[in-house]
Amino acid sequence: LVRAGSLSWISSCRERFDVILLALTPVPRREMSGHEHGGDPAALIHGALRLLEGAGAMYIVTKNREESPDPETLRGYSVEDIGAKILPFDFARSPKILGCWRITAAGPDGSGGGR
Repeated sequence: LVRAGSLSWISSCRERFDVILLALTPVPRREMSGHEHGGDPAALIHGALRLLEGAGAMYIVTKNREESPDPETLRGYSVEDIGAKILPFDFARSPKILGCWRITAAGPDGSGGGR
């Protein structure tokens, strides 16, 4: 298990992973300049995808379903919204409380699997 929110760690890592969990937390505007990804998670997502094994999966989790990953960032990957599948029953009335996506390499036909 590796825990890091650091873009510099991701950039220097030479290992590959079968599963990556990327928890994107909102950055308050007043803290953006000091935050390592500057409030724009695209570089963090690209860096993490670089570490993904060919048949692996990356899970992106947000505290707000409306903060979905930018589709341009995930071009060439298969993206499945699994937020509703993992949302605890107690929170079913407020589905916007959690966003979760499963990212895998898209196959030649655009489907999941393969790279």
